[in-house]
Amino acid sequence: MRFALDDASYERFNRRSRGIIIRALQARLPKLRAAELAGISVAILRGWLKKGLELQGDDTHPINSIFVSFRKKVKTIEAEHEADALRRIELAAQGGYKVTETKVRVKSLGPIQEKEIIKVQKEVSPVWQADAWYLERTKRATYGREAIDTSRERTPEEAAADIKAAADALFNSVPAEGGEAEV
Repeated sequence: MRFALDDASYERFNRRSRGIIIRALQARLPKLRAAELAGISVAILRGWLKKGLELQGDDTHPINSIFVSFRKKVKTIEAEHEADALRRIELAAQGGYKVTETKVRVKSLGPIQEKEIIKVQKEVSPVWQADAWYLERTKRATYGREAIDTSRERTPEEAAADIKAAADALFNSVPAEGGEAEV
C-alpha cells in the first residue's frame, strides 16, 4: 500500500524541518519530540519515513529521493545511538576501566601563589545492572519482565496447594525416630 502525502505535509517537508528533526534525533530526542520541534505531528514524520521506504527501491534499481535520503539519515542516527549505548553497557558490565580525575589546588601565601595539580586514577568495578538490562531486553523470553511475572498467573489457591505439597514432601523425607523415613 502506497503512502500518499497531502499537500500540507509535503509543503512541510522542507530543508528546515528536516534539519530540525535530524539535529533533535542526533541529540537523542525521541521522534515525537523531534516532530514537535519541527512543528509537525509524529504521524506526518512517520508518513515521511514510510514514503522513503516505499521509494527506496531495491539494490538493483535504487531510487534517489529526498524522502529516501532523509529516511537513511534517520535510520543511521538510530543505529549509531544503539551501537553507542550497547558499547557503554558492555564497558560498564566489564568494569576495570580507569577514570582519571584532575584536581587543582591553589595555595596563597601572601604575594606567592602556588598551584598543586593532583591526578587521581580510579578503577571502576563491573556493574551487574548493565548485564541485567541487556539480558532483559535481548533475551526477553528468558530474562524479560514477562518471564519473571509468570508467577502472577497462578491463583492464590494454586500457590497454597504447591506450598502444602512441598511441605508434605519435606515432612515425609525426615527420618522417624527409628532411623527409617516414612513412605
